[in-house]
Amino acid sequence: MASLLRDCEEFAVPYLDDVAIFSNTWEDHVKHLEEIFVKMKTAKLHLKPSKCQFAREHVKYLGHIVGQSQRKPGELKIQAVKEFPRPQNKTQIRSFLGLAGYYRRYIPDFSVIAAPLTDLLKGKDVKSSVNWTSTCEDAFEELKKRLSERPVLYSPDFTASFIIQSDASNFGIGVVLSQINQDSEEHPIMPLRLPFGLKNAPYDFSRLMASFLRDCEEFAVPYLDDVAIFSNTWEDHVKHLEEIFVKMKTAKLHLKPSKCQFAREHVKYLGHIVGQGQRKPGELKIQAVKEFPRPQNKTQIRSFLGLAGYYRRYIPDFSRASALGLLLLDHQQAFFQTGTRLLNHPT
Repeated sequence: MASLLRDCEEFAVPYLDDVAIFSNTWEDHVKHLEEIFVKMKTAKLHLKPSKCQFAREHVKYLGHIVGQSQRKPGELKIQAVKEFPRPQNKTQIRSFLGLAGYYRRYIPDFSVIAAPLTDLLKGKDVKSSVNWTSTCEDAFEELKKRLSERPVLYSPDFTASFIIQSDASNFGIGVVLSQINQDSEEHPIMPLRLPFGLKNAPYDFSRLMASFLRDCEEFAVPYLDDVAIFSNTWEDHVKHLEEIFVKMKTAKLHLKPSKCQFAREHVKYLGHIVGQGQRKPGELKIQAVKEFPRPQNKTQIRSFLGLAGYYRRYIPDFSRASALGLLLLDHQQAFFQTGTRLLNHPT
């Protein structure tokens, strides 16, 4: 569907077997529907009328209610958060934070409010009980309260001015982007928060390097604290290295020689071995798939599919081969089909 509707992305969003079509006026909506129908007819695709909704001001989409330039959490999800029982262990805390966290964009300072709960997840014992304090209870109830207030986010109007409200605490910097509507009411568009701490340092550095090497993107790819430099000839490679070194010297950045690799035909990068116009899975990852024991429960199935799925581009029909594993615990066929294809060392 993404391929079929590629030139309709300004008014149509596909997700799995759903397509959301949105327009500013009724006349535009009729044109957009007609264009989608023609494309689907040409591709010999069929719609099931009982599953379609037309000319709606609001629709339910991926757990949100969307329409009229607004977006808000779905009622069933809000009710699920409100009725969530007090967590007794780390697994239940993760479940609550996963449910509430799906709507974190509606809650300014979500990470700060949830901090007492996320702190309880520290440690290796995932099944241990937790020390539930009054601070944890306050955080738990506050997140419920914030979502119960039916928060609404609005679509931005790029012809109007924006209002930026910022605040800072010992934990980070918070920002709320908002606008004034036609009724002279201020409405929120997006809350953002950047926590302080070393945890975000690699990502800050990654953004710095991406900006720093923007005019070198044809031959240099930064990722966190790594930079991969690639060239078609040795002469080009020397020039590219020199250009990067000059930039880093000007910016007073330093390289650690012991962590650098130069003039390699192949390098390990993000779990792949890349070079000479080829890319293949890293040996350690292949070995991990090869030695993965037969899963006994859904958690172990997800772990295996996460490991093998990182290399899904190497495996034709990966989703078909792994489909049984997603649906069943008795997944022997899917498990070994997926693993065996990866062990063939695809390139």
